[in-house]
Amino acid sequence: DPQFAPAYLAIFWPYVQSARAYADPVWVEKAAEALDRAAELGLGEVWQWHFANGAYLWQFAGEFEQAEAHLRRGISAGGNAMQYAALMSASGLVREARDYFEQAVASQPYLPTLWIVLSAARALEGDVAGAHDAGLQAARLLPPDAIVGRYAQVWMLPELGRLEEAEEHLDFLREQYVRLQRFPELRLNTLLLEFDLAVARGERERALDLAATLESEGWHQTAGILYLTLDDERATRALEAGSQPPFYRINNLQFHLRRLSPVQREDPRIRRALDAMGFTHEWRLELCRRASTLPQEIGLTCDPGRYI
Repeated sequence: DPQFAPAYLAIFWPYVQSARAYADPVWVEKAAEALDRAAELGLGEVWQWHFANGAYLWQFAGEFEQAEAHLRRGISAGGNAMQYAALMSASGLVREARDYFEQAVASQPYLPTLWIVLSAARALEGDVAGAHDAGLQAARLLPPDAIVGRYAQVWMLPELGRLEEAEEHLDFLREQYVRLQRFPELRLNTLLLEFDLAVARGERERALDLAATLESEGWHQTAGILYLTLDDERATRALEAGSQPPFYRINNLQFHLRRLSPVQREDPRIRRALDAMGFTHEWRLELCRRASTLPQEIGLTCDPGRYI
């Protein structure tokens, strides 16, 4: 039904997911068209539309200030601050985002998405056990065969030293990829788990081969971080390639930074990649200033003095 406005907001998110997975501008165009059509049909002021617009603007258009304005309007229209916190986390305001997600899961403990983003925030802060616990909680709230739940359940196991258990999950993911080859992110997660297992076992050459495979398949940012984890010079080439617009896979850079030590995160190549995508120090400070003006009941706090 071309007049069923909510369908356009609903289909926007699968289009976004496909754009990230396939790195294909066709899906970005479809996402933009869905937003425009939803607005034409009278949904241009609902909080769901503002959140979708904000996500589109910062992930695919690099328009961070406009994105923040839409996310703020979405909050004012009745939405929660989850999307805003996601932008903060990607911008480097990880501690603040984690604080928000901790509060969010305490008040809404039955939303698996909240547990997944909390798991990622904890991992970025180096809280391996806490990230694993959040991933387990997400998995419990999802169907047993949900791929995202299985990966959330397993992604910290190599760092926890539970290698045999991680290997069992890896076999499951491999089987699912054979059955569901149409979606590249399933392959990405399978290869990443295999990479983490290789690193945990000291199998450097195997880990490098897996990073090279991801680079050859277009996951440049991810491969660059994996190379940097192993102190391999190919990190320079991969990160430079991943720093060229459009940034279809922008989210993955933040998710994989957890693999780097604090010293490695300050590597100039990482800084250049983040700056190229708009995640500059100046933007982080500006976003913190804006977040600090949100109503206290939203649950987001930020102290600009911490970043000056």
